[in-house]
Amino acid sequence: MGPILPPEVLDRVIDSLHDDVPMLRVCSLVSRAWMASSRYLLFAVNALIVDRKSLLPFIELLDSPHNTLLARIERLHCTEFQYAQLEALWKALPALLHLRELHIAGNILRIDSLPGPDSQIFPRITNLAMRHVNFPSCRTLKSLLLRFPSLMVLNFQNTLVDRSGQLDTDEVDPSPLRLELDLDSFHLEDSSSTGWLTWRGLGLRARDISLYIPSSASTEHVSEFLAAAGPQLQHLTMRFSSYRLASALRYPATLLSVRFVNAFWIAMLRSTGVVELTAQPELPSVLRHIQSSVPTLQELAFDVHAVPSQLALSNIASEDAALILQGPGFAGLRRLDFRVLGETSSCESLRSTFAALLPGLHARGIIHVHPGKD
Repeated sequence: MGPILPPEVLDRVIDSLHDDVPMLRVCSLVSRAWMASSRYLLFAVNALIVDRKSLLPFIELLDSPHNTLLARIERLHCTEFQYAQLEALWKALPALLHLRELHIAGNILRIDSLPGPDSQIFPRITNLAMRHVNFPSCRTLKSLLLRFPSLMVLNFQNTLVDRSGQLDTDEVDPSPLRLELDLDSFHLEDSSSTGWLTWRGLGLRARDISLYIPSSASTEHVSEFLAAAGPQLQHLTMRFSSYRLASALRYPATLLSVRFVNAFWIAMLRSTGVVELTAQPELPSVLRHIQSSVPTLQELAFDVHAVPSQLALSNIASEDAALILQGPGFAGLRRLDFRVLGETSSCESLRSTFAALLPGLHARGIIHVHPGKD
């Protein structure tokens, strides 16, 4: 069976061609029976991508008498949005009764205030992602999050929460109640601001937290945020613009799993075909810090990035890291993952490399080398 169009889309096609008789005849040649019966077919997908140009036609489709979008759309991806599009979207969201995931990518989108009444909430949405969005204050961010009482997954990329000049007291917030969020997952990437993570008006905890720490970040703020996550936090993914920051963090003692992004590099030496493994120079000191502060750690994962052979560095750091990983401080480790990014054809050679570098852990069968996603 061919692709199934929603009836409201078909209606718009026919309406737009009502004066173009030749084109209507061409359409009818496809299948007269299919065009007639399509009005009774359900929409075949449960996700839509809407940009700022297609938003208004999308909203008009929701008003179609043959609407099937309302019953099927579970994921909505909005791209290139500005504030005008956000206002229009806010009015349409209540009609999407089965919407679970909302992704908003801005085009210089600054949210000074939220559209609609403060009482407007979206109780069915559990997954919220925002990219290239700026909030002028923590209060504005809080007012947004209050609209999603069932939120379980929160993802911020290139999103700025400005806390400059804002007093860290409850008096600056017109709603003195602290918003407590208990999530499954929180992801913060490519954000130049981390100070808002410790704002008193917002308590954000998650079982799985992924953070990119820029060089301008305050390790004190990040450490305080991680400590406030409490025993609920089990899995932590960290990416640093400078690995010197990694040793300055205080890691929760109850962590079960830690993953370090951009920790290792591999370079294939074309002349010999040998895979050369190198590590961040600061990695040994980071591992010493981890082993002393996280006694419950069971899983440790590293991303391994392929680089040109001329960029390969000394492998002294990787040898020192190997000695630490095989020491008594990591005796409770149950799994050691290496996620190879880029030149995944090197996985097989890399398995042999890690087996030779970490013979004790290899003998325990806890080393896993596999392709990963960037």
